[in-house]
Formats: sequence, C-alpha cells, structure tokens
Amino acid sequence: MNPPGGTVYGGGGGGKQNLFGWLSLAFAILGTGCCCCPWLDGAPFIGGVPAVVLGILHLNKVKKRQATMSWLAWVGIILGAIAIIGGITTLATDWNERLEDEYSDMTN
Repeated sequence: MNPPGGTVYGGGGGGKQNLFGWLSLAFAILGTGCCCCPWLDGAPFIGGVPAVVLGILHLNKVKKRQATMSWLAWVGIILGAIAIIGGITTLATDWNERLEDEYSDMTN
C-alpha cells in the first residue's frame, strides 16, 4: 500500500518549491567555474552574488516549510562566496592581466 498523497519513490513533494535552491546551485557553479578564467572578469560576481542571495531566500523558504532540500542553499552559498572571493582576488592582484600577457607572449 502506498502512502497517501505521495509516490513510492519520494513521498510526494507536497508542492514544495525548490527553484531558488536549484538556481542558487546553478549560479554558484557558473561563478566558481568562471573564477579562474582571465577572459571573464565579472563572471564570478555575476554567478556568485545571485547564488548567495538565492541561497538565503531558499533557506528562508525552508524555515517556513515552503521548500525542502536546504543542502542546495548551503552549497550555493558556499560556492557563491568562493566565487566572490576569487573574483575579488583576481581583480585585486591583476592575475588575469599577467596571464593574458604571458599567453600573448607564447602565441607570438
């Protein structure tokens, strides 16, 4: 006999809204992946800031029991913070310009 209102595989989400969590994770992966690319200067911020904001919004939904899977928010917040720190470090140290110069010297 199956539990009422659910499925055999997961107990029916009950209309839980995890979109903010998934978007937080996606933006965090985008920001962290672009952190080391010297040709995408603003990408860590474009991915990191929304990841942190959406992660916090998702945690608020989890607290109100409107969403589940709080791990999505925590992973998004942590990776988003890493992306922001990486972006700040890249801009503060001019690492990307030195790498571009070395690349252009090697290709010429």
